[in-house]
Amino acid sequence: MPDQPTTQLAIHLDLGESNAEELDRLTRQLRDEIKELNVESAEMAKGGDAPAGTKSAELILFNQMVVTLAPTLIPQVVGLIKGWTERRPTQPVKIKVAVGRKNVEAEFDPLTISTTDVEKMIAKITKALEQ
Repeated sequence: MPDQPTTQLAIHLDLGESNAEELDRLTRQLRDEIKELNVESAEMAKGGDAPAGTKSAELILFNQMVVTLAPTLIPQVVGLIKGWTERRPTQPVKIKVAVGRKNVEAEFDPLTISTTDVEKMIAKITKALEQ
């Protein structure tokens, strides 16, 4: 059986006026829950070189993560994000999906999106990636 292509989701959380420390903690919580879905990887996004004099060689983006997974897991990840954000104070979530050279971006407000809207968004992402 041939291997499925790898998909990358770039997930960006925004908590409005929350502090960076709280946003980092919540992003890491979400990342840990996503890892439980049997994804290939879920890592904090890196944003280039860290400032001179710091101990890290790379700058970690405290409100973003990159998830590598089989395309068939996208609905589960989006559903998990929706459920997770319903339990926490958050503003719209941005998801960028990349398969090879194809890219799709979606944004949704977890407090107002319906199950039907989630299904439509997933169908739109899937269709765009198949073209």
